[in-house]
Amino acid sequence: MSQLERAAFIAGYSVKINWGGYTQKVYVSITAVADHDLADIMCRLWVMPEVREVTLITGDLDLLVNLKMYDQEHLRGLLMHHIWQIVGLQGASIQISMAAMPAKRFADAPLEQIEQQLGRADS
Repeated sequence: MSQLERAAFIAGYSVKINWGGYTQKVYVSITAVADHDLADIMCRLWVMPEVREVTLITGDLDLLVNLKMYDQEHLRGLLMHHIWQIVGLQGASIQISMAAMPAKRFADAPLEQIEQQLGRADS
């Protein structure tokens, strides 16, 4: 390819992206009807294959749900046909992840110290 490009035989090329292979994180903040069984709502959410995490939280909201979505159509279908159909759900707010920092690896430093100590003990 590079030889053809240098010879000016290829003036340019493009890439076709397979959006079906791309996923994005979506968060759904959920408020339940007062006195409704939150465990029931959590279980109904958890069985959905797109749900990565369901967390009971404090404050004005009741649940925070982490979803794995492929596109807007996928999200719309999941919301309309599954999530919004759950009995006891009062409201939902959708947040789409725009950027993220890599997960911190808190165990790395203590493990390195242990390895260094073991290395000194072997010497």
